[in-house]
Amino acid sequence: MRRTLVGTLTVALLVLAAAVGCGNSGNDGGSAMIAMTPLAGKIAGQSWIEMTAETDFILSTPTAFDVSLYSDSFTACNGQSTQETYLSLTVPKTPGDYTIAVQGDSTAFFVTGGASNLVVSAGHLVVDSVTSTTITGGINITANSDNSVDGQFTATICP
Repeated sequence: MRRTLVGTLTVALLVLAAAVGCGNSGNDGGSAMIAMTPLAGKIAGQSWIEMTAETDFILSTPTAFDVSLYSDSFTACNGQSTQETYLSLTVPKTPGDYTIAVQGDSTAFFVTGGASNLVVSAGHLVVDSVTSTTITGGINITANSDNSVDGQFTATICP
């Protein structure tokens, strides 16, 4: 009986060690460094830089903003983008450090051609500040070699 108990405990300890080792491998994007430069990268294989970002009051929730980030300049909340390729984020209303996930208060997807959504399964989002008019922060996300952005953003909160 002693030999069986020792063997069982050994196996249990090995399983526990393996589980702890797999907990957060750093490959989830949540630990990715965020560049201190303006948000830029590629969307749909084309160079992209954030020029205008705004929230959508209807799609936002009590705990998170729905934010669209565009590469063209227009008056946030009153104007309209001419781009069909942009970045869509769900950004928590509380400053902090977040891991992008498929579901929850920190999600991201690349919109290409106005209708095709490429969901990002992992990434890193930092919300630096939320005021009555703006959200500031940074994000580093990659879906593939044609869809990847990194840097700092400011979004206008639309009433």
